[in-house]
Amino acid sequence: MKSILKILIPLFLLVSPAQARHSVEVGVGTFYSLYTEPNFMKDEGIMFSTNASYEYKNKFLLRAEGKYSQGEVDYESERGDSLDGIKNTQLDSRLKVGLDNNPSIYSGFGYRYFLGSPDKKTSKGYQVFDREVTYYYLPIGISGEISSIDFGFEYDHLIIGKVENHIKGNKFTNTQTKGHGIKMEVGLTKKLKELKVRFGLYLQDWMIKDSNNVNGFYEPENNKIERGGNVSIGF
Repeated sequence: MKSILKILIPLFLLVSPAQARHSVEVGVGTFYSLYTEPNFMKDEGIMFSTNASYEYKNKFLLRAEGKYSQGEVDYESERGDSLDGIKNTQLDSRLKVGLDNNPSIYSGFGYRYFLGSPDKKTSKGYQVFDREVTYYYLPIGISGEISSIDFGFEYDHLIIGKVENHIKGNKFTNTQTKGHGIKMEVGLTKKLKELKVRFGLYLQDWMIKDSNNVNGFYEPENNKIERGGNVSIGF
């Protein structure tokens, strides 16, 4: 019995609720989005987002994040074709785990979903197809704080990506296995009584290689960049 207590008491102290720190954050943001397929086409426009996160700290760090974005982009191809006002929807979520240090090194699991719904024809009369993209990835990063300023750098390794193109009632699915993302961010936090207001800036890039080839149809190499900011309230 004594030997069991010797094990349980240190474990209890390690996860004691008195040491635990919880925080919730909600906010809104906007960002510039540019998607390119080199030597073929580009989509660019402004997106608007809402975001939320929950963070638990107690010797280790556990953080869950989610962001929903929506907006419209303009399409332009290298052959001079164009289409404005394509509705885009994007969902980003991830779980991060690390040590409760400053700075903290973490890893985890990420999910990213994108839907482009043109439902229109281009300037040359071509019907643009709906496109769904799903990424599963492994984030590896470092984050820290200096006074009221926080910073972060993250490398995202693509585990697998799925692209579904819906063309004239048919669905073509391709798989992507090579690619990565990079994210950098900085924020300034101000305390207002019991609340914390954070102003943040970030940039995020994704670079994905050609997908597999299915019956002559494949998703070409592409790049996606985001440059934006957000305002959030923490409590």
